[in-house]
Amino acid sequence: MSRPKYADENGYFRWVDNNKLVHRDIAYSQIYVPNEEAYPNAFSDYVVHHIDHDKKNNTVPNLQIVTQKEHEEIHGIDKTSPNLFYWLISAGSIWYAPGLVLVDLFGENSSILIVPKILLGIFIIATIITTWVSNVKLKKYAQVCLAVLYALASLAFFRIGSMQEIYGFVIVYSRWLYLTLGIVFGFVAFFKFKQEYY
Repeated sequence: MSRPKYADENGYFRWVDNNKLVHRDIAYSQIYVPNEEAYPNAFSDYVVHHIDHDKKNNTVPNLQIVTQKEHEEIHGIDKTSPNLFYWLISAGSIWYAPGLVLVDLFGENSSILIVPKILLGIFIIATIITTWVSNVKLKKYAQVCLAVLYALASLAFFRIGSMQEIYGFVIVYSRWLYLTLGIVFGFVAFFKFKQEYY
């Protein structure tokens, strides 16, 4: 009798009894453990690659244990040259949008304005981790942090778009810009949550 499994929202099989990813479980027990001397790092530092790119084909010959860098090379992902413009826009938005909302709610002199600086710091640290750190589990946590930050920025932009006045300037055309940014950052947050390697 085969062990019960189900397909999660990302298309990967998981065991019903413990919710673990099937491909990682099989790769660990049938590839990593018998050949542990060939892998200098802990299993959590590696990515399990589906050779035929079929997430549901979890046979041993189709699974390959590789480093994060090797996996990015296989999929043609270049993270060695970060997109500085994208980073600056994201960092500025994550700092600016929540800050503007806090000013509107609590006033300019509120000590709560330290919050946008904290969010910016978290963004910088999480971005560095997702770009250069090889530990898979740590990268996943950082990815979730980024998704939450983008979601907060999205909500803040929607809030700004609904505001009648900012520093004495009536929002007319800017309202649509902020609402559009809210939608864009909402989509980015969604895809950050959904992102998972083969």
